[in-house]
Amino acid sequence: MLVLSQILVRVLTFCLLMASSKLVLAQDAEESGNNQTIQDLTIIGAQAAGNKENTIPEYTGDKIAIPTNWKVGQHYVDPFMSDDVQFRISSENLSKYESKLSLGQRLLLQRNKDYNLPIYKTRRTATYPKFILDGTRDNARNAKMTTEGTGLKNFKQGFPFPKLDENSQTAALQSIWNHIARYRGGNVERTVVQATVFDNGDFVPVKLYQRYTRTEHLESKPKIEDGNILFYYLDRITSPARLSGTTLLVHETLDQSKEYRRAWLYNQAYKRVHRTPGAAYDTPIPGTYGLKTADSHDMFNGSPDKYQWQYQGKQELYIPYNAYRLASNKLTYEDLLKSSSINADHTRWELHRVHKVEATLKTGQRHTYAKRIFYIDEDSWTIVLAELYDNRGELWRVSEGHLINYYDMDLPYFAMEVTYDLFSNRYNVFGLSNEESHSYTFNKVFKLNDYTPSTLRRNSRG
Repeated sequence: MLVLSQILVRVLTFCLLMASSKLVLAQDAEESGNNQTIQDLTIIGAQAAGNKENTIPEYTGDKIAIPTNWKVGQHYVDPFMSDDVQFRISSENLSKYESKLSLGQRLLLQRNKDYNLPIYKTRRTATYPKFILDGTRDNARNAKMTTEGTGLKNFKQGFPFPKLDENSQTAALQSIWNHIARYRGGNVERTVVQATVFDNGDFVPVKLYQRYTRTEHLESKPKIEDGNILFYYLDRITSPARLSGTTLLVHETLDQSKEYRRAWLYNQAYKRVHRTPGAAYDTPIPGTYGLKTADSHDMFNGSPDKYQWQYQGKQELYIPYNAYRLASNKLTYEDLLKSSSINADHTRWELHRVHKVEATLKTGQRHTYAKRIFYIDEDSWTIVLAELYDNRGELWRVSEGHLINYYDMDLPYFAMEVTYDLFSNRYNVFGLSNEESHSYTFNKVFKLNDYTPSTLRRNSRG
C-alpha cells in the first residue's frame, strides 16, 4: 500500500506540473547546460522561484481575474485597483534604492523633481495562450539563428530561445530575438495617439490608425515567396491635417539576411505609393520631432546587424509594470502629459528580474545611437527600459515601456512607450488611447489583401 500511495503521489505531482506554465521538459533543461532542474524555469525561460526577500514572488502562471462588468472592446480596467503605493523613489531618497535602478532612471530622478517612481507590490502577471507555450517548447529544441544572427530558422510561433546560450554574444542576440519575435496578438486593430511634449508643457498630438497581423493569423495563406514574413503592419496618420493620410505599410521579414523588411509609403501630398527602404534603423519617425527612430519603436525592432551584442546577466530592477492606471479612460491627455514627464501619480513600478543586454555600434557602421542598453523583463521577454547613447558616449535618451496584460488575450504588451531626451528636455509618448472611443480590437481577422501596396492608397483614405 505504501508503494502504491507513493506512485499515486508521483503521478499526481506530474499531472500538476504538466498543467502548470512553469514546466520545462527535462531534456530541454539538460540540453541547456545551465544546471537548471525541471522546476527552476518557466516554459519561456524565466526563473520560477521568487527572491530570498520575497519582494519578487514565485511565478504561478495564474491568469488575471477579469474585472466584473468589463466587456471586450472596452478600455482595460485595473484589476489591482485596491493596491496601495508601498513607497516612492525620488531624488531625495535615491541613494537608498540606486542598486535596483537603471542609470537612466537615476539620471531622470536627479534632474527632474517631478519625476518619481511609485513602487507597488510585485505581481508576475505575464501569461500566454497555450499555442504560444507549445511553440516555445518546440523552439527550445529546434529554433536557431542564422549565421550572422540576423534571422531565425525552424521557428514556430512562441519564444525562439527560452534558454540562453552560455556565449555572451549569442545570448544577447537570442534575448533580442525573443523580444522581436514575441507574441503581440494575432490580429490587432487600434487607434492611438503619440505626442511630443515640450519643456513648457505644450504638446502636439498625432493620431494614428494601426493594424497588425502575424502571418500565422492571416485569413488567407500567404504566397510561397512570402514565407519569410514574420508579420504585416499598416500605420496611417489621421491627424493633424498636415500629416493626415500618410500611410506606412510593412512586411517584416523573419530572416533579414535573405531580405530586409519590405516597406511602402503613401504620401498624401503627392498622392502616390513608393517603396521606402529607408523605413528602418535611425530614420526619424514622422511627428516625433526627431525624438524617435524607426528602430526604437516597440523599444527595438528590425535587424540587429549594425551592432555588436553582449549579454550582461540578470539583475533585480524597478521597472514599469501592470500600468492599467496609466491607460485609464478616466484620464485625459492633459492629465497625463506634464511639462517635464508623464504624471508619476498614474504610473506603477514593481521589482522584477531583467536581462541586461548591451549593443555597441560596429566599426564602419553608422547610426544615431552609438550604444544602446536594454533591460528585458524575464517573464515576457519584453524590453521595458532602454538607454540610448550618442556618438560622444553620453547618455542621450531614456525609454520606458509601460506594460500591462491584456487579460482577455493572455497578452503582455505596452500600455504606452515614453522616451525622454536628456539634452532637449522634451519627451515623446506613444500609444495613448485614454480619450479614444475604444481600446484594442483583437477579434477582427485581416486578409493578405489588406496589406498589399495596391490597396495602400485606398486604405489611406480611411
